[in-house]
Amino acid sequence: MGILSVINHKGGVGKTTLCVNLAQALAILGKKVLCIDNDSQHSMSNRLGVKVGAVNIRNLYRGEISDYNSFLQSAVFESAVPNLHCITSTMALCNGDISSVSVLADLINNSFISQYYDFVFIDNHPGLDNLQRVSIAASTRLIVPVLLKQQSMEGLSEMMELLTSLSVPTEKIAIIPNVVENLKDQKLMFQALHRLYPANIPPATLIVPLDRIVETVEREQKVIFLDRLQSSTAAVAFIKMIVYLFPELNITFDEAYNLFKKARDTHRSEISRQNLQRQRGTNESK
Repeated sequence: MGILSVINHKGGVGKTTLCVNLAQALAILGKKVLCIDNDSQHSMSNRLGVKVGAVNIRNLYRGEISDYNSFLQSAVFESAVPNLHCITSTMALCNGDISSVSVLADLINNSFISQYYDFVFIDNHPGLDNLQRVSIAASTRLIVPVLLKQQSMEGLSEMMELLTSLSVPTEKIAIIPNVVENLKDQKLMFQALHRLYPANIPPATLIVPLDRIVETVEREQKVIFLDRLQSSTAAVAFIKMIVYLFPELNITFDEAYNLFKKARDTHRSEISRQNLQRQRGTNESK
């Protein structure tokens, strides 16, 4: 099972967007995925269309749980994408809630999570506090999205210093240039990033480009792979990222893209069927 934290000291670098889309992509490919919202703004929960639960991650952190599996039965919610579930956060979540840095790792390793799910994604709020440390301690890999801008690069160095101090192996860290525009200064930033962290940067062809369609599908509560697959450059980038980050899937880009096309066609057929049923119901009521 892969446990991935999407994390960065800086805000506004697209952590939640990257986390949600990678999780949705894996679920569409048939993998069982659990998302854990580790941010008091609960943006991941919102993006997945899951309302904050009365039982949520804060209850775990505060040591209010006596049985892990009973907690999960109350805290795990289904999203609109089959195979994709979510443990929500809450606005009350704060750094002081952490009873133990190992609490999330203990949950994952000593509950049905480790037997049922193929992947766990943990979305984090900006910062370098105990909430991030809990996430890092639980993870087998870390994804660090970064904007190719000077301020974001400065925040990245602080993030990498923290990971080094926590003895996180270099090979566990993937730095992902996110929301990239085709600008000369950003190309220079990418080159600088590659010089600083050569073991952590994917090839230049695997960046996530700026794509306004991403904002559109988020606003409309849709799934980019099912609703805007062929018109979105970011969707293609996310699929490339899946192939690159998860070689254990043993799948090529073309094979993955064809699977997404089939899923999109099935989704469209279901939408058409539902629309037809609604239309028939409207006509019958007249």
